[in-house]
This record gives sequence, structure tokens and C-alpha cells, in this order.
Amino acid sequence: MALKHKCEFEDLNGDGWFILIYDEEYAGATLFEFVVGSSGFELTWEGDINNRTVPIVPSRVTIPMMVQNGNDEDLIDNLATGYEGRYFVEIYYRDPASPVLAAAHLFWRGILLPDLTEFEDAYYPQEVSLTAVDDLANLQNIPYQFSPDASGYGKLKGHIANALNKLRTWTITADTHRYTAVDYLRVKYDATNYTSPITNAELNYNRFKDNESNPPAYTSAYDVLHNVLSALGARIYWHAGIDDDSGFIVDSVPAHQYDDDLLTGYTVDSSGNATATTVTRDAITLNSTNYKKAAGWMRGYLNPLQRVERTFEYGGAGPFVVDHLYNYVDADNYLDGTDVTIFTAATIHYQEGTPLSLRFKMKAQGGADLTTRAVRMKITAKLNIGQFYARKAITHVGFTLVYPPSGTPTSVGTFSDAQPTWSTTTTHRLEFITPPFFIEEDHNVTFEFGVDMPGLPADLTSEDCVMDFVSILLDADGNEITSGTLFDIYADGSQEVREVYIFPSDVYNIEGANVSFIASNDNTTANEVLELPDVGFADLIGNKGGGLTVEVSGTRTQPSNWHSLAATGTDYNLHNLITREWLLGQSRNIRKQRGTIYDLANGPAGLPSFLHTFVVDTVKYALYTMTFRAAQREWEVEMLELARAGSVTTPTNGLSGALPEVPGLPPVYTTSFTNAEVNDEVHNDNGDIFSMFING
Repeated sequence: MALKHKCEFEDLNGDGWFILIYDEEYAGATLFEFVVGSSGFELTWEGDINNRTVPIVPSRVTIPMMVQNGNDEDLIDNLATGYEGRYFVEIYYRDPASPVLAAAHLFWRGILLPDLTEFEDAYYPQEVSLTAVDDLANLQNIPYQFSPDASGYGKLKGHIANALNKLRTWTITADTHRYTAVDYLRVKYDATNYTSPITNAELNYNRFKDNESNPPAYTSAYDVLHNVLSALGARIYWHAGIDDDSGFIVDSVPAHQYDDDLLTGYTVDSSGNATATTVTRDAITLNSTNYKKAAGWMRGYLNPLQRVERTFEYGGAGPFVVDHLYNYVDADNYLDGTDVTIFTAATIHYQEGTPLSLRFKMKAQGGADLTTRAVRMKITAKLNIGQFYARKAITHVGFTLVYPPSGTPTSVGTFSDAQPTWSTTTTHRLEFITPPFFIEEDHNVTFEFGVDMPGLPADLTSEDCVMDFVSILLDADGNEITSGTLFDIYADGSQEVREVYIFPSDVYNIEGANVSFIASNDNTTANEVLELPDVGFADLIGNKGGGLTVEVSGTRTQPSNWHSLAATGTDYNLHNLITREWLLGQSRNIRKQRGTIYDLANGPAGLPSFLHTFVVDTVKYALYTMTFRAAQREWEVEMLELARAGSVTTPTNGLSGALPEVPGLPPVYTTSFTNAEVNDEVHNDNGDIFSMFING
């Protein structure tokens, strides 16, 4: 790769700019000069003022190149016919004191995209619009994969650097700096001490790949970057500066709410090494000596938020549930009470007071050619965990008539449920009743059951868990059917238990299969709900882990207490904290401004960027979108008011609420069921007894 095309121009204030275009296929020494149109170039950050939580804010540059000769035309032709990634762009600010390229400061860099380049099909001279991007969006197409394969734990600072290492624009120069991180959170890593999550929080590489496929499937680098930033309430953008401080910034809107000018932070290199630094943020006042608002400046308002939510869907391998799943096919076709050990875990997750929930499906198949009659089936489940046995009895209370599509109306029993309890008696069981079904015709039905147990009466002595299932038909009087035609049909069929979930359920706010972290506004007139982006991991919630750990001096822990530097001493779970921080900044009406800014300064100390705070009529704002027209030294901006309330309502760290339901199973609190046809399902082998998933 070599520098092939160069442009130099001066803006309205007399400051100089260089636009450099590199060609991967060029090895020559000749440098071809080109000319740009009246705007010089336009740099746009593509945020969204109506989507305040976007974690990745890409940027793009539009260059109005004047095609005036064959060398210019060669660039256009090669760009149109070449591969994506062949041409790179760097823009430098020329210091008036040293007006040479060698002394210039990097302002922006990116990759030229041929499909975003437009030109008139006519002879030159003509203006052609070249478009370059910072390549962040392209990370969506790049697997988060390494050779040799990465394994074990990686710090968050390293995962961000690894994702940025996938950018093609970094091949222009040999520099190793990847980004600067603004430090605004603290995480507790032992009994008394806190540390920066950017530098010491970590995730296992296995979280970003699926080893069940061959070859393994990898999460995209974009998703990794999105997840890490979303979890921390952060965003990344290119900071275009003119004093050797250009580069990607990991920042946050909450960080703007408690500091005006200086922030502690870290510069991070391509290997994930962090060096402490101070991040300087200017307060740009409009109007002031250097910066003026143009005519037509607009002001509006965003309504106060009713609440802020972060929701996670969970299930067999979700980020929170320490669950245990197995499928069981009995060798005797019907379920006969064969003990199956579900798990023998070294770490005990179930303690005194921990509620426990059970969900499972029972599938029955059979065929017959007799008069259709209805019947109910009783499923008895042994659930033995540690020293305790789950108990829930059913009681016969009467009978009712069921009218099959053909045949004779049949009397079937009706039953009531006792409250579920824990016991130390080895013979105690959970009992469930199916709805009536027609056993004398061809049938393939699946029944779904669930029970939510109360908190354990004491800590478990072990977390060894054993289950078995027994099935039997019941007559209208509630008696077991152990002989006769119906029993023969029942015994000749096949039955299996599948999708058995056992999980602790004491630490969730639950709606359906989602766990939600909610911060609520005390303003009763607010009605807008802000949903934060989902991420696939969590810290320690109660006594359940979700994969996020902290490692300091060789000691690895699962953190549960975090605080913002704006709220020192107020500790929350990470996701409680992030929802709270967003609501604190938007729990009342907040102003939004948009318009044009003119720069009247001659060689200012800085230029407006996302890093800086803007002040209009003494009110502080943060940028969400911006377009910089270099030659005119003007900016089109959209920005939101920075406000911070005194307090909002947040849930306690030990979340509580409705008991959880596994995705695909019914909303149940004692015995419940559905009767659904199951078509062409693959049977599990007898040896496929169970699989256990412990996430985190």
C-alpha cells in the first residue's frame, strides 16, 4: 500500500487540510494531486436523537472531488471496478505554525466505498462525490474469530480492542492505539475495594462462539462490541480532533452529567493494554467569541420517561438461570419411576429461602381402533434435591361428562391441588393431572406441567438432584387403572418426559419468559418507556452469575455491586445501575436543540465533537448527530439536554416478583396443562438421558 492521491486546501479561516488516498495495489512513488469542491469535505456522525441509547455511532466522510484529468479519472474507474477495501482515506489538519504534512495532525480515517460513490456520466471537469466510512458498520460481517483460537477470559478492554482490530482502516499505519476509554463506573471486586470495569471486568471467549456446530459459529465483531458497550451504558464514536487526540472514544452520556472538563480514562492499544490518562472535554458555549448560532436555530422537548427497562429473555442457556435440563425416555414405554440423576454440582446454588420452579412436558403416543372414550392420566414426579423432597398432592372431588367426537359420553374424574411444600420424607411426590384425552383412538399429544415451589426451609446439604416419573390412568372415581382394555392400550403406547427445567426463581422481576430491570419515575404524568439494548451476559444477581467476572491480582470474582462516579456509595447490580443512570438523566422534560454552528476562531484549541459538552443559555447538551463542512467551518448539530435528577425508584438487588416461566411453557403457578398435537417429532434415544447446562 502506498499514498497515491493527495489534496490540500484552506478553509474559511485560513487553516489548512490534507486529504490523502491510499491504494493497496499501488507501489509507485508518484503522488497525484487532486482538487475538491466548495465544501472541502463533509464529516457526518450518524447517531439518532430519538434513540438515545445507540452504543455504536458510525461516521462517514463525503469528498466532492473535482475530476479534471486522466489521473483523477483513473481513481474513479479503479474505485468503481476494484474490490471493496482497496482505497483508504486519511484527513489531516494542517497546523498554521508548521504548514507541512509531516507536522499535520490526524483528523479522520476510513475506507472508500465504491457503491456509495456517484458521478455524472459526462466528460470532465465534473464534481464526483466520494464517500468513505470509518468501517464500524462492516464489523457486522466479520466473525469474532482468531487464529490460533482465543480461549479463556478476556478483559472488556481487550474485547473492545479485538473488535476494533478487525477494522480494515487500521492497516493504513503501524500505530497500535485503538481507542480511549472514559472511566465513569466502578465495580466492587472484594469486601471493600472497587476498580474500573473497563480494565478489570472480563468475559470468557466461549460466550462469543457456538461449539455445537462444526466448524464453530462465531458472534460478529459488531455484536461483541455492541454487547459490551450496551452493558456498560457506553457508546463508541470517532473523535475528530486537531491536536493529536483523534481516534475512537468509548464514552457515555451519563459521564457527561457529572463532569464538565476533565475525566479519568485509559488509552488502550491493539493488544488490550491500558494506560491511565486524562481525557479533556471542552465546554463549547453558544454563542461565544469563537462559536455562533446561525439563524433558524430550533428548540424542542422530549417528554419525561415513565421508566427505563433492560430485559433479558432466558431459558435453557439463558444468562441468569442456573437451570438443569434433561429429556427422558422410559425403556418400558410408559413412565415407571426409574430414578435418573439430574446433576451433582460442586457449587450449591440453592439456599434457605430459595424458591425453586419445575417445568416439563410429557408426550404420549398410541394407536387403537375401538370406541372412543375419554380418560385422564396422573403423572407423579419425584423431585429430590439435597435433603428435600417436593410434595404436592391431588384430591379426587367428583366427576364430569366428556363428549368425544364419536362413541359414548364418558365420566372422568375432577381433582383439586394441594399447596406445594418441601418435605424430608422420601416417599413424598409431586402429582399432576392431564386434561381428558381419547386413548382409544390414534393419539400423539404433549402435556405441559409446572409448579412453583416455596423457598427451601434450610440450606441444601448438597445439590445432588434425582428425579423419576410415573404415569397411570385414572377412572372417574380417581382410582388407578391397572388392568383391562384401556390399560393394555396405554401400556402398548410410548411415553417420554422432555424439556425438564429446574431453576431457582428468587432473584427476578419476571414477565413471561423475560427478566426485567426497571427504574421508575416518580412523575405520574410521564408515559414513555425507554427500553435499553439487550446484552447476553450479567454480573452476579443475588447468588446467580451470568458470565461477567472481575479479575484483580490473580483473584477472579463474580461482582454484584457497582456504582457510578456520579453516585458514589449507592451500589446496585450492573443492569439496575444502568437503567437508573438513564432515568436520572431523563426523568423530566428535557430540551433538544438543532441548528447550524459557525466557527469564527483562527486556529482554535479544539473543534466541536461528541466528546465535548455544549452550553446554550447556560443549559448543557450532548451531541447525537453532527455534520461538519470543513471549508465553511460550520456544523449542523442535533443535541439533547444533560440533566440529572436527584433520585428515582429502582428495585432492590435481590429482585422479586412473579415466578418465572420457561419459554414455550404455559404461565403456571401450581398444576396447569395444555393439550396440543405434536407432529413428526424426533424421538430421543434411550441413552440420551439428560443434558445439563449451567451458564456463567
